[in-house]
Amino acid sequence: MSGTREMLLARARDFGPELSARAAEFEQARRLPADMARKLADAGFMSMLTPEAYGGLEVDPLTFLDVVETLY
Repeated sequence: MSGTREMLLARARDFGPELSARAAEFEQARRLPADMARKLADAGFMSMLTPEAYGGLEVDPLTFLDVVETLY
């Protein structure tokens, strides 16, 4: 699990510049554009709480919160 946690946190940090650069676009559209939703899903963020039995990452709550905080 530690490797998954570190991988997700590293990916979240990598998203920082793009999220910041596109913040005005997101605000104006009042939604997450499809390309960004796809990138977030491809990075594994959309399956963090999905059980492993269903193909998800099933991370612990602290990892989930740390990733969300890093993205924010």
